[in-house]
Amino acid sequence: MERRTVNAKGSNRRYVPVPSSPPSTVILLGTGAVEHSWSPVRNALLSIHPHVPVGEENLAFADIVYDLRHRANIARRWRVGLPGMSTGMKRALGTMLERYQDLTAAIVRELTAASVAGSLHVRPFVSELGLRLTESDYVVLTTNWDFVLETEFVDRPVLHIHGDIGDSEGLYLPAEMAWEPYRELKWHAIYTGTAPPRPWQLWRRRLVRYPDLWSTLSQANWILSRVDRIIVGGLSFSPLDAELGGLIKSAVDGGRRRVRELIVIDPESQPVAQRIQYHARGAIEHIRCMPPEAAASL
Repeated sequence: MERRTVNAKGSNRRYVPVPSSPPSTVILLGTGAVEHSWSPVRNALLSIHPHVPVGEENLAFADIVYDLRHRANIARRWRVGLPGMSTGMKRALGTMLERYQDLTAAIVRELTAASVAGSLHVRPFVSELGLRLTESDYVVLTTNWDFVLETEFVDRPVLHIHGDIGDSEGLYLPAEMAWEPYRELKWHAIYTGTAPPRPWQLWRRRLVRYPDLWSTLSQANWILSRVDRIIVGGLSFSPLDAELGGLIKSAVDGGRRRVRELIVIDPESQPVAQRIQYHARGAIEHIRCMPPEAAASL
């Protein structure tokens, strides 16, 4: 598999072609897979919202997203001629969107600085995964914004399903989903049919509008469509991350197919496994829960 390496803003970003068919194993990794990765995020949050209690960063993110949804939906009513959008409300929405953009830019800035300083490292259990999964048929999906995992899985596709620090406008915060009422929809070209279109087959090209990261999320759903084993590490599957549950639903096709094995690596692995099994509608045959220090037994 060919690899093209790009040094982007101090990162070690690698673009690796996604397999032509869905893999049998998928690794899902989150913030808990990278040491010190949350501190830069908290620093960025405090630079915009200075009163966030320690350990309650997701409370602040959920509050930010709720306010944006609320005001954006009121703005939508105003656009179609329905009452409810005063001049003051429009001004408040514009101010909140500016602060939102300032926050995502601050996250990119802090994580980039931490990457350049070398303070972000994969946790030992991630290195164990890289050593022990010798089969070629696996893909890594991550909710992380930094590019640290690329340094461990150098020859594997690593898809950032919540965006990455290469583009501050593409970051998804905890509690956000792809189709937010305040997120800009952009034009993308899609093609009908199963074979690649020839240059002269203009009628097979169609322009549609959807959020930039929607294609990555759709690709992640496709990657999980035939998965036989799912390995989860550093992800709590919090109720804030509804789209993660959607990924699990795509793996079991709404309960019409079964996943042979789920491995959860986490200090609190049992609750995480129960949340995943809920999203899978009980369609996971075997579940293994282990603390990070036991990953060597894989």
